[in-house]
Amino acid sequence: MIVRLLALLSLVCLAACATKPTTVEKKAGFVLRPDTQVIYIVPFRTVMVPAPVADPLFDTFVDELNLRGEQSSENSYSFVILKKNWSDIDGEQLARHNYLTGELYGFLEDSGCCSTTIQIQARLQLFQPGNEDSTLTIHD
Repeated sequence: MIVRLLALLSLVCLAACATKPTTVEKKAGFVLRPDTQVIYIVPFRTVMVPAPVADPLFDTFVDELNLRGEQSSENSYSFVILKKNWSDIDGEQLARHNYLTGELYGFLEDSGCCSTTIQIQARLQLFQPGNEDSTLTIHD
């Protein structure tokens, strides 16, 4: 369930303009349905992506996750944004929870007289308790 949700949302929100297919990597320790109903979201890192583009994209992504988490017939999940920088987050405490983070990078903008094309590459990572590395990675 969570795999389909994350894959679908990554496609909708982040890979709409991608030039190559999205890749989903499940790693050792991945649990399809976490015991907890809360998944924390650490704000995405951005590299060379303007804030007026990255901020609304992140907000839309979180809104869409919460909407779909509430509408899930099997389990209801809620996604909580940790409004801190990476340096201010207690890594040991975070490691005891399911959390999602990502990166936005590779921003390209092509503006013409009548339209603008924007391309952004993205990587999402799901971390689950008991694993040092991400258990699910979605990237384009």
